Amino acid sequence: MRLRSCLKVLLAVTLLVPMLVVIRASAKNEKVASGRPRINITSDYTKDKPSVPVRSLSDHPVTYIIRIPDNENGVNPNKASAIKVAPCLTEKGAVKIDVSLLFGDVTGITSFEQYKQLKQQPVASYYLRKGEKVTASALKKFGLLAIEFDIVLAPGEDKCSGCTCGKLCCTPNPGKCLGCGDCGTCCMSW
Repeated sequence: MRLRSCLKVLLAVTLLVPMLVVIRASAKNEKVASGRPRINITSDYTKDKPSVPVRSLSDHPVTYIIRIPDNENGVNPNKASAIKVAPCLTEKGAVKIDVSLLFGDVTGITSFEQYKQLKQQPVASYYLRKGEKVTASALKKFGLLAIEFDIVLAPGEDKCSGCTCGKLCCTPNPGKCLGCGDCGTCCMSW
């Protein structure tokens, strides 16, 4: 009789432990998804305030392209046609934002590879944590308006895995770019 009771307990533990591990793992995943950081971009180049999700380098990072209205077709080859904003989550939990200038015609670009073909000039890198703001004033050296970045955590579950422009959600496929309203272009790397 005692052996039978021990076998029942052993069987119950054998069946319950894997279920608890699965439940704990899915609860952990939900926390990560609901607390994903986003970068808000404030710029005089855009009517609405775009935001960009921050991801690790191994998780299809998203790049945001802000077109400079008076030269987006690259007519003046010595003047930037767009500003590239590339946020990435660092190993220490901060967000690194690389800001570069793009030269050439940015109208009609639909893939990440096409953007990589354009001449690029790095401007500056900025590091932020939740609640901090930074102004990319280094853009002023190039005759451009400064852009401000701040980091927020997506409230609840982030329903947009791509960029936002006002209420518009723009999520391109990996390796592709997608125009996002009046805010600019959202690109997802491979």
